[in-house]
Amino acid sequence: MNFFGRSKSRSPSENVKLLRDLITKLDTTNSTDTRRRVSLVLGIVTDGQINDDISKSVSSLKVALVGDAEHDPSSDVVAQVANEVYGQDLLSLLVTHLGQFDFEVSQLLTL
Repeated sequence: MNFFGRSKSRSPSENVKLLRDLITKLDTTNSTDTRRRVSLVLGIVTDGQINDDISKSVSSLKVALVGDAEHDPSSDVVAQVANEVYGQDLLSLLVTHLGQFDFEVSQLLTL
């Protein structure tokens, strides 16, 4: 449980695996309308929650690959992310499901 807005920091390889799992979960929630209605009624994970998690994961991977105002990217981390993305076949999943992502996620992926 997160208190005071703290989040567990994940390694880049964990973020890649999480992103793959989230995309797979997004695909299964979009597969049937009946399952989607049941999940909405029961309060199970919805597409919006999955898209929020995808957005967080993509943002953290972007920081790992490109860096931010405070940190430059490490070549070791970039190599680790590249190996995990290749090993998990994540690029094809991202391209295939690009239309299902929120606008912000699509924008992050194309930058």
